Amino acid sequence: MKAKIQDLKAKSQILKLSTLFTLMLLLVSCGMTELPSGCPPACGGMNLQGRDLNGVDLAGANLNRAILTNSSLQGANLAGANLAGAELTNANLVYADLRNALLTGAILQRANLTAAQLAGADFSGADLTEAILTRADLTEVNLTAVILNKARLVGAKLWGVDLSGAQLVGANLAGARLAGANLAGANLGRADSREDGANLRGAGLRGANLTLADLKSADLRNAVLSGAKLTDADLTAANLQDALFNGVRLEGADLTGAIMVYTDTQGILTTTDLAGAHYDKTTRFPVGFPPALATKTPEAMPEAEKEESDAATPEANP
Repeated sequence: MKAKIQDLKAKSQILKLSTLFTLMLLLVSCGMTELPSGCPPACGGMNLQGRDLNGVDLAGANLNRAILTNSSLQGANLAGANLAGAELTNANLVYADLRNALLTGAILQRANLTAAQLAGADFSGADLTEAILTRADLTEVNLTAVILNKARLVGAKLWGVDLSGAQLVGANLAGARLAGANLAGANLGRADSREDGANLRGAGLRGANLTLADLKSADLRNAVLSGAKLTDADLTAANLQDALFNGVRLEGADLTGAIMVYTDTQGILTTTDLAGAHYDKTTRFPVGFPPALATKTPEAMPEAEKEESDAATPEANP
């Protein structure tokens, strides 16, 4: 009997300790959710690292240079908030409302912005390296000079977005829609658009660096590629109808299966014009595409060849 009583007492003690531990965890959790006095609206420069701020209302708050590393802001209201220069590395911003928020120069490395509301947000100069922007709607977002290296932009909407000077090295653009986007001077080296292929129809890629970019099955119809660097890029099965290739570097590029011979809207068989493009023996063209029709940019002729050519040219009769 005594053994049973001692056993019951031991179990009761364990239950009490377990309950106490649970209460302590709840108190710690609540403490981490609470915001410092005066925040909002004045949260600028505050250290809010690692906090649970899920669903918190920080609309219009001043979070300039605030530290939110490893914090969870899932479903938080940050509409119109000033997050310029804020540190949001590894932050959870899933379903967060960032409409019209200011994030210029903010650090969002590895941040998760899946399904976040971003209309009117300003991310210019922000660092979104390895950030998750799967199926994000970025159509009204300022992304000039943004860093999106290795970012996940699968299925993202980027129609008409200004990405001039952006860094997209190694970014995953599979199924991304970039029709009409301005990528002038952007760096898309090693960018990946596999699976459904990126929609870059009518995109401005003037002077963009697409070295080693994976643009398999990408829609590049009417894209402006003038002066772009596509060295060693994979354009397998890409649609290149009416794309502008003046001054494009295509050395080592693979255009196997790309659509370059097509029937235009008037029923006329048309060939993609590569006049002014740079290509050589390492460039692989699709079967049936006659590269001879595209005039290579002439290299500077050696002096000896030039003299020989001049000697062979008959003089005009007076």
